[in-house]
Amino acid sequence: MHVLVSAYACHPVEGSEPGVGWHILLGALSGADRVTLLTRANNVAEIREALSSVHRAKCTILGHDLHPVLLRLKKCLPGGTQAYYWAWQVAARRLVRQLHSRTPFDVSHHATFAVDWAPTATSSLPAEVAKVWGPVGGATLCPRPLLRELGPRGLGVEALRVLLGAIGRATNGKTNARRSALVIAQNNDDARAFRGIASNLLVEPNAFLDPATLPLRDAVNVDQHLIVGVGRLIPLKGWSIALRMLSRLPEYFRLHIYGSGPELERLQGLARRLGVDGRVAFMGHRARAETLQAVSRARCVVFTSLHDSAPGAVAEAIAIGTPVVGLGIGGTRQILNASRRGSIVSPRAPDIAGALAAAVLEISSQPPSPRWNSTRVPRLVAEWYRIALGGGEWHGND
Repeated sequence: MHVLVSAYACHPVEGSEPGVGWHILLGALSGADRVTLLTRANNVAEIREALSSVHRAKCTILGHDLHPVLLRLKKCLPGGTQAYYWAWQVAARRLVRQLHSRTPFDVSHHATFAVDWAPTATSSLPAEVAKVWGPVGGATLCPRPLLRELGPRGLGVEALRVLLGAIGRATNGKTNARRSALVIAQNNDDARAFRGIASNLLVEPNAFLDPATLPLRDAVNVDQHLIVGVGRLIPLKGWSIALRMLSRLPEYFRLHIYGSGPELERLQGLARRLGVDGRVAFMGHRARAETLQAVSRARCVVFTSLHDSAPGAVAEAIAIGTPVVGLGIGGTRQILNASRRGSIVSPRAPDIAGALAAAVLEISSQPPSPRWNSTRVPRLVAEWYRIALGGGEWHGND
């Protein structure tokens, strides 16, 4: 079996999307006779060095990038990453067809940055190639009662995201789903978007964590008055809700937020107005290892995102054994339900801040969950390819 893995993001030591690409690549290599990886050019050297000699012998790695001018624009223009990704996929279509004409693929897998509104290079391959798309996300929207949390700037961004997402989903998304032998949705919102269009559809968040990179939680040294939040300081992360939650907790509770972004000043101002500025610390962007250590020492993680498809921060906390208090939206709800861990607060609760505060007070220690360990990925990938090649239905998760 010859598999094409299209992983725009793929890196052996990074988390998030690059880590997803890396683990899917390893999963494909564990079962296929030959794998061709299409990725960004700046990933190639690290990937080749990190592969075992056995995997390296049957893996062809192709680095693909656009003109250097477009690379520079990607880094400096608003929305540059999304525009570059779109153009990268379109430009790669000719390349993947050429590759197929030389050494035909049995399976193609569009693996990372699998947003449901963008084109894919692999969709241009002929019908005899079994196409796997996902895990794919993007259909989760901010619940209407919480739109007020976004502020004027955030409302504008959300309106544009909803409009462009709906257009892209109706065009590129439906095309990708129709041409795919298997669509893997990150959560139930995306599954609903393509139900009746995809020939095979299953739900699996792209939370693939290497246990060796996660710290151990020492229950003796946990700070029971420390709450940790992880995520960029942007309106759609809902940090204003977390600050109001803090104001409803006893004064000995503290909140440390790890992440940077344009909302810092607005959130600092809100903290002052709420009278919690002495109890909240905006830690800025920190190394992943430092952030995970902070998560391991906290009473709980609070996750107030209003739209994430499969939040890695939630899966990481669950895998470490730190309880999560999160809003029941999109991927947060999916991961917490699948983990059977944490506390889910309804986004339609009449007093969300109060409900979150009550959940923080009631939360108790829970054992780490192995549900998101990357060791399961080879089995998952083998099942996905079996289904795509006409091998029957999904046999279920761990």
